[in-house]
Amino acid sequence: MCSLPPRVVSRLLLLVALLWFAPRVAAAAEYTTINPSGVGRIHLAIPYVRGLDARLPASLARELAQVVADDLELSGYFQRIDPVAYLEDYRTAGLAPGSFKYRDWTMVGAEYLVKMGARVEGERITVEARLYDLFGRRQLLGKRFSGVTKDRRYLLHRLANQVLKEVTGEEGVFDSRIACEVRTRKGKDLYVLDFDGHRPRRVVSNRTLNLMPDWSPDGRYIAFTSYLKGNPDLFVLDVGRAMVKRIARHRGVNMAPDWSPDGRRLALTMTHHGDTAIYVMARSGAGRRRLTRSHGVAVGPSWSPDGARICFVSDRSGSPQLYVMNADGSGLRRLSFDGTYFANPAWSPDGRRIAYAKINDGHFDIFTMRPDGSDIRRVTDAPGSHECPTWAPNSHYLAYQTTRHGHVGLEVHNLRTGEHRRITPPGMDASAPDWGPATR
Repeated sequence: MCSLPPRVVSRLLLLVALLWFAPRVAAAAEYTTINPSGVGRIHLAIPYVRGLDARLPASLARELAQVVADDLELSGYFQRIDPVAYLEDYRTAGLAPGSFKYRDWTMVGAEYLVKMGARVEGERITVEARLYDLFGRRQLLGKRFSGVTKDRRYLLHRLANQVLKEVTGEEGVFDSRIACEVRTRKGKDLYVLDFDGHRPRRVVSNRTLNLMPDWSPDGRYIAFTSYLKGNPDLFVLDVGRAMVKRIARHRGVNMAPDWSPDGRRLALTMTHHGDTAIYVMARSGAGRRRLTRSHGVAVGPSWSPDGARICFVSDRSGSPQLYVMNADGSGLRRLSFDGTYFANPAWSPDGRRIAYAKINDGHFDIFTMRPDGSDIRRVTDAPGSHECPTWAPNSHYLAYQTTRHGHVGLEVHNLRTGEHRRITPPGMDASAPDWGPATR
């Protein structure tokens, strides 16, 4: 969950809106850097998709197979064998056991085989898929998915989840979504993307600044800050109904929301009587309660997945550092001691780690630590700044904003392999991502 650094909040109070403040000095330290593991991948064959009744256009046959292949390769467990090497003609071979030769696939080095067929009828598509263990010579999975043709990528993401689960036992996140800010000529709009950056949908647009989206645990709502009424107020979007409601409009900032794990409360940063602090309120906006009390600025709350603790950033010690407290504000403890500027804490869904951004060699990089502050691991190590980390629902990936390629955009990073993938195209100035829950 992305939030603004404490010094930026102070500038907001002086009506200089939402500009990142970059300190010049960063402390040096030794870290464990996450690199590609080199673990051997499972060799997977995914032929192009055949038509179930009539031949599919070649472009569609390739596209459907490519979506599943891209998902499974991003998992880090699979390597798709180049279709050029396949011996079988996908247009005539069958999907069912006995309608193809296992030997045609083991000869090209495949261990598993995903066969698919599709039928397009008007505006709807049906996809039939089967997963085979080639050395065991048995079918592991048989599924049929139907939906609107324009949403076919979602159907294929669900299939990729099923394949991943069947082969590795791991829950997939390929059907999840990411919310983010996108800069426009008039301000910033909010968008929702598939986890791989495809199917971008604008969900909030009002010719002003709309910032820091945060998904509710059930995926039905997005909380965000907007200048729609002139003040940085807190709003909640009902995603399915496309309805927006303002729930906090106190003078000063109402920003950086983070839903509690049960979806009943929101933690956020607010100013009240000149102080900038962490507050908690009901999802309706009622029952506001202040949690932090100090002369410094406190921003960017992130709940632990059990709802018992909140991590946040405060400059009460003289520079922005990470702190953790109980959900009622008690038990305050400092977590970071190895740098001078920290931002954007995000607690992993499995509760094992906290991701954050830190100034390192003059720019932001992403790190993770255990909730007690130990076992610091560096995630990003490339030119540009990397900020606003957000966790996938299975805690195996991070998405974040980056200027690696000279302009701001979003990347997804596999924490198991160290591989990363840019998910937004050039020209889409996307930032402040928040990864939503799996949709199953």
